[in-house]
Amino acid sequence: MALVLPPRDVLFYESREHPLTVELLEPWFVKHPGKRPAGNGRGYWAQYQVRDGELVVRDLLVPDARNLRTGMRSVLSEILVEPEDRALPHFSALLLLHPAYKGDKPAAPNGKGIYTVLEFRRGRLRAEKQYAADAFAAFKEEQFTYFQMTEEYEVLKAEAKLQFEKTEQEARRKDPARGYRPFDEAAFDKMIAADILSFSRELLAD
Repeated sequence: MALVLPPRDVLFYESREHPLTVELLEPWFVKHPGKRPAGNGRGYWAQYQVRDGELVVRDLLVPDARNLRTGMRSVLSEILVEPEDRALPHFSALLLLHPAYKGDKPAAPNGKGIYTVLEFRRGRLRAEKQYAADAFAAFKEEQFTYFQMTEEYEVLKAEAKLQFEKTEQEARRKDPARGYRPFDEAAFDKMIAADILSFSRELLAD
């Protein structure tokens, strides 16, 4: 019998289940590799919730063929033994909740529905904003404009330039006729803008 598995981690928020594209528990497992569930790939699926303004792990699931109903079992109490282990104080970032999903893809990419952006600081919910589709597109553009004014942006650009120069030097060493190629700042900005909610850690735009 095939296991019935969720497509990704989920956040329970405002009485709804929201699929996530970020792996919130991975930093914890990097620090505690002996606690990681065995199995292929990552080995687990996590469920989260916001409780009293704090982002916490609601459940931790692993595959279990013996469970014919869900194909999973909970290992929350085995791995995250203490209640304080289930908090995520390392998490300071934005989470995007799409209006609706069909399978593992947004059901209304062109928009109908409300996009919700949650801002977390050290695992606590700091702000929430909601946008219709057209307003959400404008918000992302404005968010990127403000992000360009931050130190985080300058650090990312400096790191990208350094990596580019190293790659170019190695390429010119192998091919002296290659010639000099400058860092493409426009391409860098396009890459940042396309995924601005992953690169920025706080709400900068209205």
